[in-house]
Amino acid sequence: MPVKNISSLLGTLICTYGALTLYNYIRTKKKMKTRLEHINKYENQGYVIANSSQISNRYNSIPLNKPIDYRGKELVRPYMEQLEKALGNDIRLAKNNCAILQVKHSPEILKTGASGLYFGGENTSIIKYVNTNSSIIGHEVLHMASFMYDPTTKTSMHGFMQQKDKAIIATGLNEGYTELLNARLFNNGTVHSYKRLVRIVRLLEEFFPTPQTLSHYYFTCDLPACLQNLRQYCTNEELKEILYGLDKLYEYSYVPKSPAAISLEAKLAAKLYNIYARNFASQPDKVEAFKQKVCENKLAAVAIDNKKHTVQRTNPFKRIKTFFQNGFRKIKNFFVGNSQPTPQPAYSR
Repeated sequence: MPVKNISSLLGTLICTYGALTLYNYIRTKKKMKTRLEHINKYENQGYVIANSSQISNRYNSIPLNKPIDYRGKELVRPYMEQLEKALGNDIRLAKNNCAILQVKHSPEILKTGASGLYFGGENTSIIKYVNTNSSIIGHEVLHMASFMYDPTTKTSMHGFMQQKDKAIIATGLNEGYTELLNARLFNNGTVHSYKRLVRIVRLLEEFFPTPQTLSHYYFTCDLPACLQNLRQYCTNEELKEILYGLDKLYEYSYVPKSPAAISLEAKLAAKLYNIYARNFASQPDKVEAFKQKVCENKLAAVAIDNKKHTVQRTNPFKRIKTFFQNGFRKIKNFFVGNSQPTPQPAYSR
């Protein structure tokens, strides 16, 4: 390939990467501002759009054992069979949504940055996927199994997430817990996505009597009960900070290797430790066990010990320069040859 063409191609790649980096940065900042506005909007309602009474009325109106015809959706059968064994009566929403489910192979959704999507509505239930990897299908099946639409309040509920019009509450909490269950139920404990969210939600789970308690709230869309349980241990301001922090971590999933995400995860983990230690001070063994989980995050361990630590922030355009400098070296080595090892990029994607 002529050098002129190579230079043109690399110039295009540099512009594209730079534009995407800038777009994701601006998008994330805008989304974070919007999510905080939504949380503030429903602060007087306890950070929920639909309350427990409304949720219970809608949930109890749904048939318990709706029959399922798996023709055209055999792909989800093994996941549903696993859920039936694990959930007992909490299988209600899964069966109701699976009865009308459409499963579609849709490579075009890659344009959205997703490899799987679930769409739910009053009479709609659709899973779109790029490939049949269990980490993708399992995650979307869980979204299906925890979806409920309330026509009375016109609220969509996805596990812990609530949405009405453009307002959305608890996306980060919902995605983190969905992926935690996905790992446990369908992927032998391996977490494939939203890893930062999963680590924080795993700590939150310790504030509930049993893991099954949180699971029950998730599969019955009872966000109010979930938050009420947490209020036993933290102030309203702390709860708000946790919800918003999880939403921010969710938005950071669009900005890989973000120093801000690394720092935020450590801050949330340390905050949860302080809340836990405050409430269970009379049970030092429990506090120590919780601390060990928190300290799996090295920065959180530093925060707990009250030591100063600064996450180095890398200029995104310097990252672009480094990325393409290495690209030029590799191309040069390919055509000219070089006995010296090619330096590795300063980051990975």
